Amino acid sequence: MVSRFKVIVLVLLSSVILFAEEQREIESKSDFEDFKKTMLTATQFEPKKSYYALGLLFSNNIPLKNGKFIQADLQTSKEYFYKAFDAGNLMSAYNIAMIDVVNKEYDSAVHILQQGLSKIDVDKSEDISTGSFLSSTLAGVVLDKMPKNQEAMQMSIDYLLPYVEKQKLATAEYLLSNLYMATNQRKEADNFLNRACTNQRAPKEIVVICHNANNIEVSKNE
Repeated sequence: MVSRFKVIVLVLLSSVILFAEEQREIESKSDFEDFKKTMLTATQFEPKKSYYALGLLFSNNIPLKNGKFIQADLQTSKEYFYKAFDAGNLMSAYNIAMIDVVNKEYDSAVHILQQGLSKIDVDKSEDISTGSFLSSTLAGVVLDKMPKNQEAMQMSIDYLLPYVEKQKLATAEYLLSNLYMATNQRKEADNFLNRACTNQRAPKEIVVICHNANNIEVSKNE
């Protein structure tokens, strides 16, 4: 079996980057309140972006210039992410799922990711990146948190496979190989592991895993 769930670290990076952009001007409690007020007003005009920004605002501890910090409020963050999701920001499904994972509500995490994916047309080019991102996140959650749930594994395969064939991203191919191995579909597991390891666009993390024989157990097909 390929080592589990290293890809989630890659998935988390985008949220960290987005949050850093939103909080860079927040140095005091007053800055925090001003930003919150501005975003709440902006929800009348740009609800998808503004509610998402509010979700990010509450999702992490914010260090202040005086050495103190504003503590994260994940419940409030989740409420704003849901508002963003309802307004059409499908990437919010990822943020909601990550909060659910922190709270060990894995079924809920899977459900919101499925909801997001159900709204995406895999044949529309503008939806491909979001669909690939959410389906990869879904695969990561299932592999790491629900390893004995065969139904969830197969469902993750069904969501991820179309995006793998469309984009041919090594990270997604690697995840797919894990899913196939976990469901004892060894021929497919070997196929996608080989594709990930020979993918010229593979990120460094995948290259390292592929070159570390101790982390990979390739099935022995005759």
